[in-house]
Amino acid sequence: MINDELIIKTIRMKGPVLPVDIAKVIGKDLIITAAHLSEMVRRGLIKSTYARIGGSILYYLPGQEQKLESIIIENLNQKDKETLLLLKEKKVLRDDELTPLQRVSIRNLKDFAKPLSVNTENKQILFWRWHLFPIEQAKETIRKILSPKPEPEQKIKKPRLKQTYDKDFFEKVRNALENDGIKILKLNEIKKAREFELTLIVPTPLGDVRAFAIAKNKSKINENDVLSLFVKSNQKKASLCVLLTNGNPSRKALEKINELNIKLVKINGSKPGFIDKGQRNINQ
Repeated sequence: MINDELIIKTIRMKGPVLPVDIAKVIGKDLIITAAHLSEMVRRGLIKSTYARIGGSILYYLPGQEQKLESIIIENLNQKDKETLLLLKEKKVLRDDELTPLQRVSIRNLKDFAKPLSVNTENKQILFWRWHLFPIEQAKETIRKILSPKPEPEQKIKKPRLKQTYDKDFFEKVRNALENDGIKILKLNEIKKAREFELTLIVPTPLGDVRAFAIAKNKSKINENDVLSLFVKSNQKKASLCVLLTNGNPSRKALEKINELNIKLVKINGSKPGFIDKGQRNINQ
């Protein structure tokens, strides 16, 4: 006969355990142990998780919920982990304000995310409560979320200054490429006179290299410009990724350029030349 008290004592000492841990203690095989643990859950002696570690659920005692997080979080995918940490920080999340991925993710976190539906005059709204956040405090938080908010003062929008573009930008790009002996294999104008995609053949001491480049005719280069270039370059499977521009990258954009090993080429309007952030030619 299996000793329930021995199992409870083991879980109390070790914290949340897997069936294999209990099987070693009681000297039974894994199938019999798992069946007995399920019976103990049914009788309310212990609790079990929805999450699985290596295909097995965890068993724990009431009051050990706080110990689950450190065990389970290491086995979550990145998106579920981010959603768990967001819920832990906010304590209460409104379902219809989550992204589609977060809404899927939070439903995978049944051990930590507890649903709480609220009926309003117009509809039923679903919220998610952090499992250790008291339900009464959660209800008070939800009341504050749903209470009408005063309308913010309308700010007078300043008219945006229309950006000016260098009409001769692409000719300067073409001249710079020719000066460095770089051939344009393919050209695609994305935005008229403002953005171009180019496939280049760049001569190097080790032979010709195929490069993917985007030429941007804009005064400021942001992080999204850099990330978009990097994604497209990977799709093209190019050996070299190049950003040609007459504009100035933001601090975050420069960080991404360095991080992703992108070749930044400034097009000098007064004298055509291919100059990168280290003041070196592209084919050096």
